[in-house]
Amino acid sequence: MDAGDVPDNRAVRDAVATIVRALGGLTLTERTRALQIAAGRLDADDPAQPIADGDGIDELSPREREVFRLIVRGLKNAAIGRALCISEKTVETHRTRIMKKLGVHSAADLVRFAALRRLL
Repeated sequence: MDAGDVPDNRAVRDAVATIVRALGGLTLTERTRALQIAAGRLDADDPAQPIADGDGIDELSPREREVFRLIVRGLKNAAIGRALCISEKTVETHRTRIMKKLGVHSAADLVRFAALRRLL
């Protein structure tokens, strides 16, 4: 298998497609790294990863974890609100709290965070 190949596995292909859609704000190097981690070719625990120390995942409430999971799948606030039966404003509040707790600044950073830790 060449370095650029992804295993012929539907779950991996779906995860990679989700990552590609959501990582639009990242550099080519960051996107490549996230895709390689998702495909299992890089270690997500690499100390060179560009995310702050400590996962912070344990600090998220159960609802914040649900919102986080939907954000990293590429859903917009309105769609997340419909899926969870909450207002778009409540989704935005959760998004803000999640980003603060995880030390990230954008939805792309949230996806990168999830990809680097194999949370997708």
